[in-house]
Amino acid sequence: MFKQTDDMPIDALISIRYSIRQKTGKWIDKRQKSSMFPMNWDINRVKQEIALVYDEWVKVYGISKKKRIHVT
Repeated sequence: MFKQTDDMPIDALISIRYSIRQKTGKWIDKRQKSSMFPMNWDINRVKQEIALVYDEWVKVYGISKKKRIHVT
C-alpha cells in the first residue's frame, strides 16, 4: 500500500456546503478530485506558491484591470 508523505500534494474527493441568502445549504459532492497543498506547508509557503503561479500566469497571459486576484 502507498503511504502518503507530508511534503506531497494531496488529491481528494470533497463535498461543498453552499449557503444561499445566509441559509445553510446542503452538502454537495464535487465530481472531480481537488488538489490540496502538502500537510507540512505553513500559510507563508502556501502564499509563496500561489504568488509564484500567479506571476507565471501574468507573464504568459497578462492581466486585465477588471479581474484582480488578491491573496492575504
